[in-house]
Amino acid sequence: SEMCIRDRNIFYVSTILSWAQTDIGQVASKGAVLGITAKWDCDLDRDINNCLPTWTSERLDDTQSSVSTGFNYRKTDYYYVNGTRVRDITKLWGIWMIFSISGVGRKFNIVALTMTVGSGLAFMGIAALITDIVLLKISRPRKRFKEAKYTPVNPDDEMSALLPKDINGVMTVSYTHLRAHETGR
Repeated sequence: SEMCIRDRNIFYVSTILSWAQTDIGQVASKGAVLGITAKWDCDLDRDINNCLPTWTSERLDDTQSSVSTGFNYRKTDYYYVNGTRVRDITKLWGIWMIFSISGVGRKFNIVALTMTVGSGLAFMGIAALITDIVLLKISRPRKRFKEAKYTPVNPDDEMSALLPKDINGVMTVSYTHLRAHETGR
């Protein structure tokens, strides 16, 4: 019947035709156009010997058509007989196989995951820095943003005792705090 070995896929034509629910008797006289699909779905964290494709086949030609079914073509041969040019037209039938191969291969990698998460966090940090630069240095209402971002600290407040003495009574606030001032929430 059929063999599907790693690195080799060997099938009988009768097997491929049976996948398409046809047989050699139906395609012998007019030919056929077959679409053969191999789909791979491989989890490379598991045994690679389990990574084999699923094969299917279907007829792509219109078997109900009255014009031309199957796969055929004409071949013309020109030659001379006793000085006269002659031509022979031969109609040939066959099986035209169109292969479509697709698949997914996946493998978990902790290094790739860590780098992706780290890159995402770095981009968020860069976005906050760029937002601060734009709002505090470039935008027209920068004075208003600066006043909202840096809130004066009351020296008599109990929170000020927790702060270092060299910040001169200024405390930074988050971008969310800044947006709250801007939207009035």
